[in-house]
Amino acid sequence: MIQNQFYSHKLDNLTFLEKEQIVDIQELFHRLAELQKKRILFTATTVRKSDIRGENITSRIRKEDFVFIDQKNDMMLFVLINLMEERARQIIANRFQINRLSVKVHSVQNLTRLLQEVS
Repeated sequence: MIQNQFYSHKLDNLTFLEKEQIVDIQELFHRLAELQKKRILFTATTVRKSDIRGENITSRIRKEDFVFIDQKNDMMLFVLINLMEERARQIIANRFQINRLSVKVHSVQNLTRLLQEVS
């Protein structure tokens, strides 16, 4: 229980809470660095933007989660805080009513390579 409270405290003190949930590339790097520095578990998933229906994307994710949208490459990168890979994949699939197999999960190394390609 103490460990859970400590972890919740770290989440509550993220600098980007209450800010925009759709971020640009520089803000994305900043937020990911903060998560790694605080050793907060996160899962990065990508979905083709063309698979997502609806306009209000941020209303479907929690306040601590965020998304980077790359229009040119038809990609949306969701960063989900404190969720394991399979749970993150299922949440994105359910909330956006898409096939869970179309949600790609990325390791930190793969994410770094993906972001270098985008920037």
